Amino acid sequence: MFETVPTPTPSCPSELLLDRWHLGELEPSRAATVEAHLAGCPDCSERRDARDAGFAALPVDADRLFAKIEAAGPRRPVRDFFDRLRDWRIPALVVATAAAVFVLAPREQGIRTKGGDVGFRVFREHAGQVEEKVSGAAFAARDRLRFDVKASEGSQIMILGVEESGEVYTYYPAGLDRSDRVRRTSDGALSGAIELDDYDGREWLHLVRCDDAFARADLITGPGPKGVEAPAGCDVRAFEIQRQR
Repeated sequence: MFETVPTPTPSCPSELLLDRWHLGELEPSRAATVEAHLAGCPDCSERRDARDAGFAALPVDADRLFAKIEAAGPRRPVRDFFDRLRDWRIPALVVATAAAVFVLAPREQGIRTKGGDVGFRVFREHAGQVEEKVSGAAFAARDRLRFDVKASEGSQIMILGVEESGEVYTYYPAGLDRSDRVRRTSDGALSGAIELDDYDGREWLHLVRCDDAFARADLITGPGPKGVEAPAGCDVRAFEIQRQR
């Protein structure tokens, strides 16, 4: 199960865009646009304040983090990589998050089950921090998930969650039984987000992309990385999450 976390209005910055703005990852012109919106939107000002509180509660000692990483070895590639990041004046929190992803996660996101130029990326917000996750990673109750989908303009998509029991939920478009065309926010992510409940076990997220509109009834669903079969000509991408209470 899950709860949807919508963006206040279509003109408001997405959760992912606000995270990137907070971390100083946006180019100056984009950052200025976000700041101007925050100044005139009470709802988004509250979202900004919530981020300030969350990030402030998570101080990062970058040197201690590097020491732990190097103790696990190998040393030089990691240290050299992050020395270069520091030369670019990346904020400490960004460096720390990048360190965890660089050391622990390969770049291939999700499981490719059919051909086509389709991509599926999953971002998790947990305790005020946001990071891109890889298939098989652990997730906790109340984690917020956002999706970035690479698909041709006009494509029809649906994202399903299938638990080990075979229970199926439609994550995008939220709660509906029919596909929707790709609707991206200004930073490329799908609009809205979902919040996980306290289910404990494995779950597979399946992105289904078709040229034409389709219904959930057109899909054959079941647990496992290849548990969703779509009509001919469609693409499927699977992403496994380890749910923990």
